[in-house]
Amino acid sequence: MEIQRAIELVEAFIVDPRYQQAVVYNQYRQIFDVISPGETSLSKVIAWLLNPREGHGLGDYFIKALLRDAVANNRQICPLTLLDVEQLALKNLNVCVEYPHADGDNKRYIDILATDLLSKLVLVIEHKYGSKEQNNQLAAYSKWAESLVASNPDFRLVRILMDGYETFTRESLQTSEQEKWAIVSHQWLIAALENIVHTDSLQESIRWILKDLLIHLTYRYDLDASFSKPYAFIKSMASDHSELVKSCRLIELDTTDGERHNLYEWDDVDFLQWQTALIPEQYSQVWQLHQFLVHNASLLLSLEEYHHLEWVEEKLNQAFPDQYTCDLYPGVKTYLEIFKNDWEKFQNKEQDRWPFYLELIDQTVGEKRQQCLRLYGRKTAFFNPDFGDAFAAKF
Repeated sequence: MEIQRAIELVEAFIVDPRYQQAVVYNQYRQIFDVISPGETSLSKVIAWLLNPREGHGLGDYFIKALLRDAVANNRQICPLTLLDVEQLALKNLNVCVEYPHADGDNKRYIDILATDLLSKLVLVIEHKYGSKEQNNQLAAYSKWAESLVASNPDFRLVRILMDGYETFTRESLQTSEQEKWAIVSHQWLIAALENIVHTDSLQESIRWILKDLLIHLTYRYDLDASFSKPYAFIKSMASDHSELVKSCRLIELDTTDGERHNLYEWDDVDFLQWQTALIPEQYSQVWQLHQFLVHNASLLLSLEEYHHLEWVEEKLNQAFPDQYTCDLYPGVKTYLEIFKNDWEKFQNKEQDRWPFYLELIDQTVGEKRQQCLRLYGRKTAFFNPDFGDAFAAKF
């Protein structure tokens, strides 16, 4: 996109009455979004919640929520029953993150290891948050844990594969491990957070942390009342300024040395290094555009993410009017296997995670009862236009 057209679009964006509210939205960022915890960091947060003696003040609330989910969905695998979970006294539970153990000449690290000598419980948790299984790690963890309890037959060994992106199925595990590992998603944690964040049993500082974590896991910014107004207009603003949102990454300029540069990629250091090569009559415009792009980088990124969801919704609505509902948030129930074979080629090869979820629901429209296929998409789900086109065609 040329400089002059970019300036026209930016000026139209700035005079939009919603712009100031959008700036406020841009400044209102959740701490978990800022730090964007990866697998290991999020494991540390979960371990903190699972430890009954930590400062959240909720005792065994989270560890029992996890065990209930593991048992309820993997009854033939867990050595516990739901009644066992209710009767466990876990005040002596010790929780470690990245627990090291020897595997021949190699050293491996269990994501979360929880032990309770009084309750005679060993809990091994492998946490996957977008990564694949590597080097038969589940089998190695099993072998180590089984050797640990071999001389203590009255201890119960619980193995949990916690899959944040819900990409693992029992069939995807090694044959030797399929009947050993209970598979859970993050839904146990989301449900536990939803049930507690608005109660009176929390300290206010802890409530802020837990609500922030819930928002990060679900993208449900509407859970915070202070965000409700910005959320109400952010999608429409992304649609109204779609040309700027789609093209801001493509603003190009020529320099006196004959080079052509993408202004979106410049930071202040780039500007200082290249300012002497700018065409003199464009200097002021380039400087102003650079400042706008740098100051509003995270806002433009958010608008871009919402715009892509709006685009997919329009595609679906054109092909199948009034036959579906669309939501921004990951759903409580997910049915990834419905389109597993059709969508394998669209999986992110590095992250190996699904960017969307489907749920079949019954709802009443007017006086008519009907079934709808609800789409839940992560905000970054449809950055690939081919993915969106293929999704709409298949759907």
